[in-house]
Amino acid sequence: MSGTQYLSRGGEQVFVPSYVAEGVQFFGFVVKADSAPSERYVQSLADSAKYRLPANGSGFENLVITGDWIQNGYNAGCVEAAVWSGIQAANTILGRPLNEVVMTR
Repeated sequence: MSGTQYLSRGGEQVFVPSYVAEGVQFFGFVVKADSAPSERYVQSLADSAKYRLPANGSGFENLVITGDWIQNGYNAGCVEAAVWSGIQAANTILGRPLNEVVMTR
């Protein structure tokens, strides 16, 4: 079973292929197994952080990005950067400033 999904970019609709497997719908994804040790980690070269996109900087109105490789205040590939970028992605979805702290009840 297949379906159609579109991402919005400045009023333009971009087609994203999708399909349903075991009741879950997947949209335009790539599966790749890292087999070489050099592919298992991304280096953070000096002065390269300025080229990273922020969580809300995909260029699409309904696509938020996350991971230790985005612009999140850390110039390192580490779990802290991944966690903080997840917080920034959640804040983007909730319409909050990127670096608003997480509040607990």
